[in-house]
Amino acid sequence: MAKIFQLNKNIKFNVETNILINLKGIEVSLENLESKVLQLFSESFGKVVSKDELSQCWVTADHTSDSSITRVISNLRAKLSQLDNSDELLIKNIRKKGYMLSHNINSGSRSELTLTSQYNNEQNTVEFIHSHAPTKSLFNRLPTIYFSSLMLLVLTIYGFSSLSNISKPPYTQFEKPYRLFEDKIRKFELAPSDNGNYIIYSGQHMDSKYWLLGVFDNQTKKLHIIERAETDLTTPTWVSENMLAMRIKNDSSCWVELITITDLINNAQGQRISTCYQQSPLFSMTKISNTELLIADSPAISKGSHLTRLNIFSGTTKLINIANNGGAGVYKVIATPDMNYLAMLTTHDWLNTQLDIVAIDDINTVLWSKHLSFPLFFAAFFDDKISYKGNDGSIMTHYFDASFTVTDTESIPVFMPFDNVTRFADDIIFTKGELYSQNIFLYDFDSQRSIAISSERSERNYMPYRYSEDEVWYISNKTGISQLWSYQLSNKTSRQLSFFTQQTEIKALDVSSDGKLVLLGTNSGIQIFSYEKKQIKELLLSLNGFYPIFHQGKIIFTKIENETYELFSYNLKTQETKKLTSYGGYRAKTDGESIYFDKYNSPGIWQLTNEVEVLSLNLSAFPKRWLVESGQLYIFNQNTVTKFNTITQNSEVLPKNSCQQARQINWNSCLNVMNDNVANQIVILPR
Repeated sequence: MAKIFQLNKNIKFNVETNILINLKGIEVSLENLESKVLQLFSESFGKVVSKDELSQCWVTADHTSDSSITRVISNLRAKLSQLDNSDELLIKNIRKKGYMLSHNINSGSRSELTLTSQYNNEQNTVEFIHSHAPTKSLFNRLPTIYFSSLMLLVLTIYGFSSLSNISKPPYTQFEKPYRLFEDKIRKFELAPSDNGNYIIYSGQHMDSKYWLLGVFDNQTKKLHIIERAETDLTTPTWVSENMLAMRIKNDSSCWVELITITDLINNAQGQRISTCYQQSPLFSMTKISNTELLIADSPAISKGSHLTRLNIFSGTTKLINIANNGGAGVYKVIATPDMNYLAMLTTHDWLNTQLDIVAIDDINTVLWSKHLSFPLFFAAFFDDKISYKGNDGSIMTHYFDASFTVTDTESIPVFMPFDNVTRFADDIIFTKGELYSQNIFLYDFDSQRSIAISSERSERNYMPYRYSEDEVWYISNKTGISQLWSYQLSNKTSRQLSFFTQQTEIKALDVSSDGKLVLLGTNSGIQIFSYEKKQIKELLLSLNGFYPIFHQGKIIFTKIENETYELFSYNLKTQETKKLTSYGGYRAKTDGESIYFDKYNSPGIWQLTNEVEVLSLNLSAFPKRWLVESGQLYIFNQNTVTKFNTITQNSEVLPKNSCQQARQINWNSCLNVMNDNVANQIVILPR
């Protein structure tokens, strides 16, 4: 008889087949090692399993690293969450002791155990247990993550997905997190006052391009919306209990304004204390003394930023000399509460981030730094610790001694999009969800019907790929990290194909003709994975480049050579790399034996056949997007789609239909990605 564990009311684990299955019949395969570890947890339910005990699951038990154990635990958590995200089943990290499986209802005694995390739908709250360090509670030790978009703690609020908790004995019961208020505004920067009386955010109405300020009075529980006609109000920064500075920009000018909270709520005007760059891509302010703000500002996205000390009373400024080394340089500054140290976010390509800590009086000497392989816009800096979104999509917290040597590190896994984690006294405040939703629809030409491949709110579902006539692949960040998913058209079910543990921006997706290799273009380069048993498996190869596609046993990709974008090929059999273009080549697409591409600095579509470049379609302007299928070029502009026959040279403007946002055309259908503005929500996690 097969050995089967009923892990909870939704999931069964078949030890012999290494299969997890839920009530809907969705199956997830486990690796042999993952199955061994889960069996050990199941047989030791409710008991701590030490790392030494876990290492016995490895053949090389004496040489098993902590990172190997952590990786398997992370994979198991992700696969269990794929089948049931209710948090009724948790693999908990017991600090300095090991791990423990809880919430199993396989037997009567197990079902009596209380849940560590449980959603209470009627009260709109989440009950959970967190642990604390010997002298401090966990939430005393979690600072803020401050500034933008792509990224929660153990909770589910009105449909929020839940987040695994970091458990440390002894356990401490915390109050329930709660949504602060409901509105229909897209929220960006959060700026709670130190005394907790007000929470200010910059945001946008769904149908407006201008930024406003929302002021939530935490005493009266009243929300005030502050707007000025055709003007952006951003970057609220407290300078005292009753006064703040903000950046104001309209079509003709940009300035920093000092205003009391009373005048702000009453829509009065404040005092202009400085000017700013009108075209600055990002603008940041932080208080560095009782009389000064530090401002990061840049004249353009391609120009290095300037750091300036601004006296908030006299308006005098002093430029700070700092090395930028090209790119945007420093675009975000956050001071500690005691105003002695500064965290700086720096980028040179908008794909990676450098997080540096410096002393405010010695800004060019880096005391601690961290490289992140994605654009980070927020970080939280306390006097003795810093929190930020890590490469694995979790909230990372590092604790420092007086010399900024790391004394402890905590990681809280995150399983849904979130942003703007900010210190709110000793509590945490953040926004749940993206600033807009992206969803995928398949439009069938014959039936003229649209089918929703995804329909989530506040998540990004993008990069659709028609794997077969019955299966659509796509990228989604619904679990907090961008993963590859599959949607079966016949039975209308989705399943997760990848279980990546590192945060990355996926910009291209293709599959080999035999279906055994998956090609991803990411912000860190090109990655080729094996695909078997309906899962992305081993990373086989990495290449330097972007916009990759498969073509006749080769990988065609874009690469910069001598400051020019060119096309190259990589032969999977001979491992030979060859340059294909000599006068510029950018995004390549294939159709039969031909390769089509555009150029970065010259509008038009070119065709590459037998290593000969031919201009297929001359364009007067760069298209918004273009596709090629069966000898037909589809050119997408703002309001029109033009079809051009590469053989007959005939063209026609297509009538407006449900393919205006197409990303792929085949099988007599198109796959569209539709954007929808949504209101992300502010959530408070009290101590």
